[in-house]
Amino acid sequence: MQFRTRPESRLTDDRLVDTGSIPGNRRDTVNAELAMVFGPWSFQGQCYYISLDAEAAGDPDFWGYYAFLSYFITGEYRNYNRSIGVFTGVEPQPSFHPMKGEWGAWELALRHSYVDLNDGDIYGGKESNFTAGLNWIHNRNVRLMFNYIHAYVKDRASPPIENGRAHIFQARFQLIW
Repeated sequence: MQFRTRPESRLTDDRLVDTGSIPGNRRDTVNAELAMVFGPWSFQGQCYYISLDAEAAGDPDFWGYYAFLSYFITGEYRNYNRSIGVFTGVEPQPSFHPMKGEWGAWELALRHSYVDLNDGDIYGGKESNFTAGLNWIHNRNVRLMFNYIHAYVKDRASPPIENGRAHIFQARFQLIW
């Protein structure tokens, strides 16, 4: 078994925390999720706990979570499809028409995530990410996203990272079909 993750960006294949290969028999996972929408405000979060049957590694347990909060400055809201358990696209009211003075939907977002991959004889590291974002949704099919991510890593054994930081600025243009 192996557990690892990137910072809150897919711009790199670098893994800031990584347990390496762990010989073991099985893992048990407990996961809880929550999502809420209150008009232009939305919140979602998840926490998880993983227990390994890996005697040679000291039967380690790992855990982590994320929390996400967003607010639509322009009053839109996130739609949630209960039958498949996911948020669906946002429909700006009105769509982007600058000649009419209509600018689409604007969303502010904050996210914090944390993972602890240190336990037993495993020192994969601890990672904490803070993300601030601004999303501009032109219409149902076009979105422009700006994010700043601050990743903090500590206590990783191999390769050693005692106190590491990463600052990531990212912009994405997305077409949705």
